[in-house]
Amino acid sequence: MNNTNNNQIVEDKHSKIEEIKEAMKKTDSKWMYQRYYVVFLHLKGLMNKDIAGIVGLCEHTIGKYVNAYKAEGLEGLKMGKSTGAPNSTGKIVMILDNARIHYAKLLKSLLEVNKERLHLLSWAVSTPKILMRY
Repeated sequence: MNNTNNNQIVEDKHSKIEEIKEAMKKTDSKWMYQRYYVVFLHLKGLMNKDIAGIVGLCEHTIGKYVNAYKAEGLEGLKMGKSTGAPNSTGKIVMILDNARIHYAKLLKSLLEVNKERLHLLSWAVSTPKILMRY
């Protein structure tokens, strides 16, 4: 009976790892990929401290992601679900200066999540030089 329980645990862990790997393949969001990767490493047996060093986040954030996954599965990791302190509801001003990063796919999810709060300003390339004089 004990062997049966161990086999079930191994199979369950394997299916969770496969679910995370599939989610990592499907996402276009850098942030969601990072959250999935954190859980993937946790399921592989790494400690939060080690995961934090690998992904460049603090241990507390790693713990929040892992706990959110344990409580709600993949749904707990969704961007609309805050795993930390409440976010501000104030306006966000984003200055666009024609840098390539402002048109990157990675920003699409950020822009979508915050579209009600964003105020976009387009500035000429020379504008920062003018501001630096003052």
